[in-house]
Amino acid sequence: MKRAYLCILADDLPLAAARLGGVMDTCCVVEKQQVICADSAAEAMGIHPGISQDTAIALSDQVQLYPRQIDSERGIMRQLAHWAYRHSSWVHWEQNCLIVEVGGSRRLFGSLESIWQRLHHRALQRVGRCRLALGPHPESAVQLARLGWQTLDIDQAQTWLEHIPLPSLPVPGKLRQRLQSMGFNQVSDLLALPSAELAKRFPMELKLYLDRLMGRRADPRAVWHPDSTFESTLSLQQSCHTAMALAFPIKNLVDQLSSFLKTQQWTCLSLTLELLSEDRQTQRVLMNLGAGLHRSEAILEPIKLRLGSIQLTAPVCDIRLLSDSFQDWRGETPDLMKPQGTDSQVELLNALRARLGEHAIWSLGLGQSWLPELANQYQPQRATASLEASNIPTRPTWLLPTPLAISPHEFEQIQVLRGPERIEAHWWQDQGARRDYHVADKNGALVWIFQDLRTRQWYLHGLFG
Repeated sequence: MKRAYLCILADDLPLAAARLGGVMDTCCVVEKQQVICADSAAEAMGIHPGISQDTAIALSDQVQLYPRQIDSERGIMRQLAHWAYRHSSWVHWEQNCLIVEVGGSRRLFGSLESIWQRLHHRALQRVGRCRLALGPHPESAVQLARLGWQTLDIDQAQTWLEHIPLPSLPVPGKLRQRLQSMGFNQVSDLLALPSAELAKRFPMELKLYLDRLMGRRADPRAVWHPDSTFESTLSLQQSCHTAMALAFPIKNLVDQLSSFLKTQQWTCLSLTLELLSEDRQTQRVLMNLGAGLHRSEAILEPIKLRLGSIQLTAPVCDIRLLSDSFQDWRGETPDLMKPQGTDSQVELLNALRARLGEHAIWSLGLGQSWLPELANQYQPQRATASLEASNIPTRPTWLLPTPLAISPHEFEQIQVLRGPERIEAHWWQDQGARRDYHVADKNGALVWIFQDLRTRQWYLHGLFG
């Protein structure tokens, strides 16, 4: 099967990063006092990439200028790379360029056109305007994307490579002028020269690049793989003074986290939200997600509840989301015959934890002892492995702190229903115990009793709800 590489050049990446930070319409992004990206409204006023910011202001007093946010751009491209990784194991991205090997996934998705449409639609949603092209090699796909030459026929794309104009190649300006002065106009003119003569007359870098372009030499680009931890930063264009107002920009970070989790087939157990102020002070918010979440809406809900109780120490200008606590995602199939509530148990516990605090939710855990009074202990609520009901011995809802002795007269009024269950523990110590537990009925109440096999005394130890 022939290899095919799809290249996506995100032209509006700086503008997309600015919009995540709260930018409105009629704006452009500047870097080093030069416009590098402008929206359609600004372009209608004559503002386009390459002009100075002073010229942009002179053309219109309605346009807004915003500085470039590199960290936010990386977050968007990383999210797009996670989406591409679901379609192919060969993914590479740098700056505003994403390259995906799609030839090996052709049968999985039906056709190259299907993969093209899926990736293009995702790029339009996350970035905006972009250029796509399909090529037989990574560098050829990049060059065809820059020229806007599109085809789904790899053989046709291979023939197009010879007609690429030399001014579009990423070579030094002096070398480009030299080639033009010698009458070389397109790649086929250079390929007509013998290899030895091409290497003798021009820098070796030109020959090496042509070999990469035509597929004669392996491409040195490293294959990208998702990280084992998540970290993303979003820069706000205007400082935020209230915590609740951070919900909208945080949603974009949570969407990136959700995309990361779906790519890895993980659920997130906990995360850290860092709020950076203008003086670079950091306010950290730790979120425990219990048994783990992976959907964007489910992760965002407890964060919103937590924001309502946060008092900002200073206006926030940057938001960072981090997490390194994950576990494998396991799907749960609900009972089809049982009506489902609007919230799952995990979502309810996360909401209570976010509203009441991390140490407000407790659960029963197992201690390192067989004795019932020592086996159960309170601990912060966390995910526990589910057990089949048939393997769980009958235990009462309420356990008495100290077993109560049962007199022979009281024992005559008790009817044993189930048992015995023998428990022997700590036989190597003075407080060793040998007990036979029974489920019994005492005047209509279901109780848990045991007989001390050493003293033959009966005790009441628990009550069933």
